[in-house]
Amino acid sequence: MKLNMTNAFLKLALIAASAAWAVNTSSADTPAAATANATPVAGDFPKAGLQLWLCASQVEQADGAITVIKDLSGNENHARRDPPSASPASNPALAKDAVSGQPVLRFSGANIAFGFKRLTDIRTAFWVVCKDPAAFGKRSEKFVLGDKESNDFHAGWTDDTIFNTDVNPGHLSKYLHDGKTWLNGQAMDASKTPFPQQLSLISILSAGPVRAGQLAQDRTFAGRSWQGDIAEILLYNVELSDADRQAVEKYLLAKYQIAPGANRAPAVTPPTPAVLPGKGPAQHPFLYAGEWDTRKPQEQSIFIVREGKIVWQYSMPIKTASGGNQEFDDATLLSNGNVIFSRMSGAGMVSPDKKVLWDYPAPRGTEIHSCQSIGKDRVLIMRNGNPAQAMIINTATGSVEKEIPIPTPVTGTHGQFRHIRMTKVGTLLVPHLGDGKVVEYDLDGKVLWSVPAKSPWHAVRLKNGNTLIAGDWSRYAREVNPKGETVWEFTPADAPGYKLGNIQTAHRLANGKTVMCCWIAGDNNTSHWPGTVQVLEVTPDKTIVWALASWKDPDLGPATHIQLLDEPDALENGPH
Repeated sequence: MKLNMTNAFLKLALIAASAAWAVNTSSADTPAAATANATPVAGDFPKAGLQLWLCASQVEQADGAITVIKDLSGNENHARRDPPSASPASNPALAKDAVSGQPVLRFSGANIAFGFKRLTDIRTAFWVVCKDPAAFGKRSEKFVLGDKESNDFHAGWTDDTIFNTDVNPGHLSKYLHDGKTWLNGQAMDASKTPFPQQLSLISILSAGPVRAGQLAQDRTFAGRSWQGDIAEILLYNVELSDADRQAVEKYLLAKYQIAPGANRAPAVTPPTPAVLPGKGPAQHPFLYAGEWDTRKPQEQSIFIVREGKIVWQYSMPIKTASGGNQEFDDATLLSNGNVIFSRMSGAGMVSPDKKVLWDYPAPRGTEIHSCQSIGKDRVLIMRNGNPAQAMIINTATGSVEKEIPIPTPVTGTHGQFRHIRMTKVGTLLVPHLGDGKVVEYDLDGKVLWSVPAKSPWHAVRLKNGNTLIAGDWSRYAREVNPKGETVWEFTPADAPGYKLGNIQTAHRLANGKTVMCCWIAGDNNTSHWPGTVQVLEVTPDKTIVWALASWKDPDLGPATHIQLLDEPDALENGPH
């Protein structure tokens, strides 16, 4: 045993020396090339508990693409390019001598992940990284460390922070929230500190074991791929002492010639115009629902607004009786005054006097984020789960009339689907949120049509045969024709000066205008919400004719779905 341990440490020392002195870009037909760099000796910091050590100086390439990032810890847990990531060969690029003679891996933000054997007991981490300045202000999470099954290292999005502040199961691990973090050796709060824009050292001490199984992407979300530089990653399964942590920091700061405490980037917060177009909440009569209003844990609400005033409100707590999460994702006012809705924890229907007329609780391990009226006493819901399935339910009898399996490679239930819609010809338009496409199925589950789309949250078939898609955190509303070609698109670039969140839903009005809901609740600092625009109405030439920012008198909260009640369609008479 003593001999084996000696051999292991000799092997680690040899690998570490290679990391400090060589840039290895070997391939089948290209010999390794070495570049001398005057760096500290790699043995000058603690190795006990080191489970993974990735460095830009040790990679393998094939056909112009980086395929492997070698593990220098001695555990041979190499990070390998994930074949389904479908990123161009140039992502990431190996930038030699990028910083103080050291190489970095330069990620473009395109769909990419490097998978390694999953670690479930990470306690200390070191990242030498920087985020591309062009990625700031985009309201999109960019992950340094991810996992196929979990999201413990959840990045922030609205303020480009290193960590999210939300610690529910879909966001940052509580152990990281309760842990400690340092930027270039100085203590900081990673949930309030933006990613550095110049190469910097982030040190992380978790309060308990956290998980990771891939580099540069959150689960299978293409839009959450890292955009910026990664030079070095070290992960330990032990909580390093202050002295040991500082020894690692000393080594990395010296190697990359990073000044302690430097390179904090300011958050990007574009202003919203003081005077908004339209008549505020009096512009239209409407039904309004929004997800995850954490300011009001007992009042997740659906509102009906007429002449600028709330005339009806139906509320539920943000937690179920068993402690699960719930939120209103979808809602429709029927002509008889009843309201149908999905609530993540199920779907239901209430009368004008708020009596529950029908209820479908989501079975354990499933979620429901979509509920569409498709005729008298019939609704279409999407039940996320393993397996996932669309369901047609008779609300008068409670019977399930049809189950349509919807295949998805996304195993995490929350990231599978949001709004689905039946078309007027009886097919299903299904946005695959997690695997980046919108698919049209018949009622037997046969694929009839498909189009790639980043993070699609909502899709509806228009009367002209085109499809209108809302891209959630990718922040677009896009009309595509049957060939999949974009014929119209609206993004935040078309609304300079407006502070917008995710574009979760988009509806085409009878007059040709488009109404979009911009959900801001992914920003966990609720003080940022007032002043943000919840709903936009734009003309075909993208002129903004209505911008709703109603955070007081009435306070409508985050926006996910809106139904304009002055539109001609009676939705319970079937799809339109």
